[in-house]
Amino acid sequence: MRKRWTAGVMSVALVVLMAGAALAADAEESDESTDLSDAQLMRAAQLAEDFAPAEEGFEPTEEDITALFDTISTLRHGEDGSAGWGVIYKLLLLSEYNDMSLGDYADTFDSGWGFGKIFKELKDTDPEWSGDRPKNLGQWKKSHKDSDG
Repeated sequence: MRKRWTAGVMSVALVVLMAGAALAADAEESDESTDLSDAQLMRAAQLAEDFAPAEEGFEPTEEDITALFDTISTLRHGEDGSAGWGVIYKLLLLSEYNDMSLGDYADTFDSGWGFGKIFKELKDTDPEWSGDRPKNLGQWKKSHKDSDG
């Protein structure tokens, strides 16, 4: 399992601070506020840190992490409504499997087709489709809680 998350806690904190400041600045400029709480910002940062694309054998760049954080935040609280954390996590899994950016995959995703059906078909055709990644958000959160000691 990728343990980058525990090694990158400082990176996550930096991304959260940068994103929080950027969101606050944007909110001040537009006289709107964001509905993302500090806890939601932290979850978005953790997911971005864990799923940010990187070349084989390399860590993702801060720019990659920040870009994914922005996409996650938009999905969570965007103009078109908000996606739940479980949906965002599953979209992350599927976009990674399909070698697409989260934004591109989310744009093409047919929401009328349930995740259970997609995951079953993937399991039938490629039993190791998700590698060592947890299959749902609850398992992902538990894996990070366990790795934190």
